[in-house]
Amino acid sequence: MSLITWNIDAAIKSGARLRMAAALNHLQEQIANTPHDTPIVIFLQEMDPKGLQQIQETDWIRESFYITDLDASNWGTPFYGTTILMDKRLKIEKVFRVPYKSAMDRDG
Repeated sequence: MSLITWNIDAAIKSGARLRMAAALNHLQEQIANTPHDTPIVIFLQEMDPKGLQQIQETDWIRESFYITDLDASNWGTPFYGTTILMDKRLKIEKVFRVPYKSAMDRDG
């Protein structure tokens, strides 16, 4: 199994859509270089709602991954949160969040 993590940094608003597109392109390259029999899980931190929408609109993600969040309703704050992309080859039975004691409403 390949585990990938990326902090998107939702606080930086300037060029956010272009930064997210570049991050998704880089992730796609990383996945292409992963052995085909290796399932992949991608952890994305500090996603904002627009970034979440952008990953949902990305064909290769929709085709190959389950997305844990369709909107920000389960995030500790409406401004940013975490999202996991899980390889559809994995049998997923349950997804849950662990809230951390944090002034920034972090979770895992």
